[in-house]
Amino acid sequence: MWSPWYLMPKDKLGKVKCKFCDNVILYGKDKMLFHLGYLYDGNGRTRVVMCSKAHPWVKALSAQCGGLVLHH
Repeated sequence: MWSPWYLMPKDKLGKVKCKFCDNVILYGKDKMLFHLGYLYDGNGRTRVVMCSKAHPWVKALSAQCGGLVLHH
């Protein structure tokens, strides 16, 4: 369920690509969370478009994650 929902394209250093909509955004520890539906004090999604193709349960998990990002 928590397998990576993004790719790191080799030809676009410093950027990540959403597996759902193929949108490429500048890498940031929280930008993919915002893209998948995480909200932060009403202003956290500034300049980050929400994914239109992510499954509703993915958006719900992202919205409720509290901004916690685990790295392995």
